[in-house]
Amino acid sequence: MNNRIRETRVEIRRLSPTEAEVWVFAELNWVTPGTELRGRLVGPQCPGVTTVEISYPFRRPQRSDGNSASTLAVHVLIPEPNLWTEQTPFVYQGPLELWQDGARSDTITVSVGLKFAS
Repeated sequence: MNNRIRETRVEIRRLSPTEAEVWVFAELNWVTPGTELRGRLVGPQCPGVTTVEISYPFRRPQRSDGNSASTLAVHVLIPEPNLWTEQTPFVYQGPLELWQDGARSDTITVSVGLKFAS
């Protein structure tokens, strides 16, 4: 049986005009020392708007952040993010890959629009 990404959760931990910190939590079938998440967010993308897209790699956190035994987390910092609005719905998206013992075992696409809470 291959290890799989069962569920993901995206959290915007910090958002300002100068920087966004986005965390992605992945619930997996299991986690061993040979389990890791890789990937990136690419953006900004917006229908009808020409942008220069940049790739922002996911990084492993320094601490466990209270994850469950079957959850791993990665995060990314996006400098000077383009914010999502109804007029300009900018989105950052990209692959989240699950690697088990040196082999890729699953891939999903993660998407996030950076928007201030109303």
